[in-house]
Amino acid sequence: LPTKGPRQSGKLKTRPTARLPSNKPQNYGQIVSYQTKSPVPLDCPTACTCNLQISDLDRLTAGMLYGLESLQFLYLEYNVIKEVTTDAFQHVPKLQLLFLNNNLLKTLPAGTFYGLTLARLNLRNNHLRYLPVSGVLDQLTALVQVDLFENPWDCSCSILELKSWLEQLSTGTVVNNVICGSPKKLAGEDMRYIKASHFCPNNSEVLASMIPPSEETFPGSTITIETSLELLFQFPLHVIHNRTAHHVTLPLTYAFVKLMVSLCLV
Repeated sequence: LPTKGPRQSGKLKTRPTARLPSNKPQNYGQIVSYQTKSPVPLDCPTACTCNLQISDLDRLTAGMLYGLESLQFLYLEYNVIKEVTTDAFQHVPKLQLLFLNNNLLKTLPAGTFYGLTLARLNLRNNHLRYLPVSGVLDQLTALVQVDLFENPWDCSCSILELKSWLEQLSTGTVVNNVICGSPKKLAGEDMRYIKASHFCPNNSEVLASMIPPSEETFPGSTITIETSLELLFQFPLHVIHNRTAHHVTLPLTYAFVKLMVSLCLV
């Protein structure tokens, strides 16, 4: 018999993510449960749900899902998974729903969701402080629901890419809040509603990181560049030279900054 997750005490402050899609009736097929350390590959029917709850499951690899090419719904909640290998889901190309909530994940490697058309992803209640967009989240092109609640997100400059990705999702895609765990001044706030400039107190450092090292300085000119970082890829710029200010809103690129400098020096 499958084991049960820990019992919740009291009332939930936020609603839990529903385990099954409710938009239309589907044939979920056979329910398969594993209770051994090394699951035996199974030949699933056309529509199949697999529920793996193992007391010492701490690493998810491709071999564990070998032979489950028809798998569509996979529940790995309430385990102690600390690592998911890059190729973990290569044998389940039809996977639509993945629940990895209530584990010990700190990140996911690039390529984790490569080749999948995943619609629902639950990463709630892990140890995630940062999650890459490039190579990970940007592969979720068919996503209709994601739960990132109860993770200690580090709301510093590095999280801006995730914030921008969340803001581009359709209304209702994000289930529950995405709460900052650090720094202290932002702890407890939903990163989606914090101004981007609050993530990076020293904007000059962010600007320097976006310009190639060999092109960071402009010999022979004295300028000050400030950015409010209201958007990740589009910033209001204030280019100040000889007490004359120009305000524009264009994509921040080195070529653009160089153009503005040349205009100010004319």
